Amino acid sequence: MKRSYLAAILLLAACQRPQPEAADPTRSGEATEPTSVSAAAAPTLARVAPILRGVWVKADYLADVARTKSPLKSARKLTDLVAFSVEPGRANGDSLLVDANYNNHEAATFQVVLRPGLQPTSLPTTWSDYAQLTNFYELAYRLSPTDTVLVLNKYNQQKRLLQSVSYSRIPGVPPSNSAPSDGLQYFVNRQLLAGTYTALDAKGNKKEVRFTPTGQVEGLDNFRQYYVATDFVVTVENNLDNLIFDIGTKRQQDYVYTISHDTVRLYNARVAEPDLLRGPLQYTLVRVR
Repeated sequence: MKRSYLAAILLLAACQRPQPEAADPTRSGEATEPTSVSAAAAPTLARVAPILRGVWVKADYLADVARTKSPLKSARKLTDLVAFSVEPGRANGDSLLVDANYNNHEAATFQVVLRPGLQPTSLPTTWSDYAQLTNFYELAYRLSPTDTVLVLNKYNQQKRLLQSVSYSRIPGVPPSNSAPSDGLQYFVNRQLLAGTYTALDAKGNKKEVRFTPTGQVEGLDNFRQYYVATDFVVTVENNLDNLIFDIGTKRQQDYVYTISHDTVRLYNARVAEPDLLRGPLQYTLVRVR
């Protein structure tokens, strides 16, 4: 069934889903004039561009959602700078504009300054600590033969390290101003649902269903797209793990889901304001190995 607060759910989904942000060149990723990197910054950009390029998501969230199979249980990890996207072509002057996902609920931007930081492998940033404005952040990188990790280091005014947060690159996400949200969603889709299933509906009908990491679905009651809720900042009718098929269309259908080993169960979503409740089981999907 569709939720009674459809308008509210669509507003929530608008916060969760990447949205175009036209008419603002600093947010679109397309400058109105060719960018020009300063002579002093050019060597640093050339060195770090292949290291920083891509979409990066908090590593502890990725590990936690892989373990819990529940974005709701793992949502506590999605605080402060959750994800960001680096496209070296956006460098201008002595800095590089970076799109960011804040609290998995808001879009943001910050600058990476193209000069050495406190460490040989770190760069100053303009990311702010609003709880203590004298603190500052640097973006560092760690290289290994098999992986690259970015680390956001927070320092106090005396340059004492207070906190380090690691980020992992999400491959396969094209650059855009919505890439930080896209990257997080892509990982969740791939980790939880992407693949082929044998599905049994409530009437005993069997079918083959396929979910893609980019949010498409085939073989399930003519649905075309799916959206897994990952933003639980707003809890009204959003207190259980849930997904929405064909959001914003006449075909929209909302389900509560559980995942156990290789089995996904979809339940009708029921509402007892302000809560979302789990209704009757509608589909049992067993992953095809």
